[in-house]
Amino acid sequence: MKFHKYITALIWVVLFAVAGTSCQKADPRPVRDDTEIETIYCAEAPTDEGWAGVIDYDNNMIVFQIPTEKEGEIDLTELFVWISSGPIDAVYSPKLGQCDMSRPWDLTLTAGNGTKRVYTLSTVFYDGVVPVVDEVLIAQNEGDTGWEAVIDNTANTITFNIPMAQIGTVDLTQMYFWIESGTDRAAYSLESGIVDMTNPWQLTLTAADGIQRTYTVSYRYYDGIKPIITDSYVYYSKDVIGWPGIVDNDNNTIIFDIPCSQYPNFDLENIYFWIDAPNNRHGTYGTPTYEPEEGRLDMTKPFPLTVTAEDGTENIYTILGARYYDGIQPVITDSYVFKDDSGPGWANRVNNYERTIIYELSGPTVEGDPDYDFTNMWWWIDEPNNRHGTYGSPTYEPSSGWMDMTQPFEVRVTAWDGTVTVYTVLGVELMP
Repeated sequence: MKFHKYITALIWVVLFAVAGTSCQKADPRPVRDDTEIETIYCAEAPTDEGWAGVIDYDNNMIVFQIPTEKEGEIDLTELFVWISSGPIDAVYSPKLGQCDMSRPWDLTLTAGNGTKRVYTLSTVFYDGVVPVVDEVLIAQNEGDTGWEAVIDNTANTITFNIPMAQIGTVDLTQMYFWIESGTDRAAYSLESGIVDMTNPWQLTLTAADGIQRTYTVSYRYYDGIKPIITDSYVYYSKDVIGWPGIVDNDNNTIIFDIPCSQYPNFDLENIYFWIDAPNNRHGTYGTPTYEPEEGRLDMTKPFPLTVTAEDGTENIYTILGARYYDGIQPVITDSYVFKDDSGPGWANRVNNYERTIIYELSGPTVEGDPDYDFTNMWWWIDEPNNRHGTYGSPTYEPSSGWMDMTQPFEVRVTAWDGTVTVYTVLGVELMP
């Protein structure tokens, strides 16, 4: 009987256990393995906007970039840190809030499935400015005056200009290098010491906030004197002596004047040009190079010519071209004024020393005509009588027209080779 009661009780226990198990609800939350913090901030107070952390997922580092102007004003040991977005079911250790950010520390993140990730948090005062070198020098020995470099902060190059007089006198493999000035609070891969300057090398600057700049350091022998052209020619060919260029080294121009007596012997679109380089030394350091140096060229229009010295210094000329030229100033011999375009008229009195012209009016026609209008007289140059040498007539501006002869005006006379003479027409003068 007792055994039967025991069995009955055991059955009830099993039934209650099964019933209790079948009534238990399953956890609806999925298990996650997300360990990536998306945004995290630190600030002086929880209500401040704060500074976002720069997250490096490859190295599990988070750096808060605090503006440089805050340095010395904030207490890094009492900054507030909070995560704005990240894994929803992760646990962080230690808990965030007010934290000591004066030194790096580790934040452990445990995902819902137990996956752990440790981030290292730190701060840096940051201004976003790339560090620069202002002045660097090299010398043969420490304590020498040395030579300063040309620094290009666009190309990130440092080039030392060693005077050409030093060629062969310095040991480029044992040059003393030092930084005279640069960005404050920046570390340099080399601040001073012996360097080998025979090949370019790298100098790296690292600012306090981690921003870097790398320069390429090199040298050149240099005197900075611009190379010039003294002798250049045009002719049939280089084998025949030609006519030298007229060089203007103030304005960097060259023009070739071919005597008018040679017209039309030359095709100016295909004339031989060359620079007599041996006579164009640049100091005592070798012959410069020219581009172009010689060849058949079109001399009817300007083109550039570049001269490069041995040390790389450039000078660019404009070749203005070649022209037939005799240099004789064109003159005015015969010009006239009339009351109208039918007469009567008077010839000019020309002063070819002072380049002036005046018209002497006389006679009863002028004196007895009250309607004679000197402000509107017919004026013209008798061109057939004004040849310029044997090479054609010049042009005049103006050459004829109704003119006010009570006021001086200028006449520009241009010969066919481009030579210009300017006259002043003084007007008319009444004679007894």
